[in-house]
Amino acid sequence: GIALVFYNHFIAPDSRVPRYLDLGYYHEQRGVPFTHSSNLVHAVNMALRRGDWQDHFTEIQRLNTLLRTELEKAGLQIFAGQDVSSPAVLSIILPDELSSLEIGGRLEERGFLLSFRSGYLVERNLMQICLMGDISERQCRSLLAVFLDLLVAF
Repeated sequence: GIALVFYNHFIAPDSRVPRYLDLGYYHEQRGVPFTHSSNLVHAVNMALRRGDWQDHFTEIQRLNTLLRTELEKAGLQIFAGQDVSSPAVLSIILPDELSSLEIGGRLEERGFLLSFRSGYLVERNLMQICLMGDISERQCRSLLAVFLDLLVAF
């Protein structure tokens, strides 16, 4: 991705940081030292033009509540409480007898891309549903149906 970063003090270059993340290197170069991806710049432009941020965040919260409620009804545990977690990420703790890698792979085969392959997720047998972008209630309900069917099948 791409991000806007603002700072108001000198930052020394740091060779321990990847070049493209080293703010000191950018400062030393007196500007942007690399060519930016036009696709990423266009994505940032479109995001900034979106005028309905409050509605978008309200919808993310609503979908989070829907998913959390249905998953908990099915007996699954969510890693962090709703009051302390990002509404855009639900981390689901799978029972020990289920494999997050196996379930995640099966969901992927059915067209649902969840986060489950990162080392820290695999170690804890977690799966994450991320509600970033334009996600609809219909998509969330479809995911729930397939996900819960898979859990029963195991």
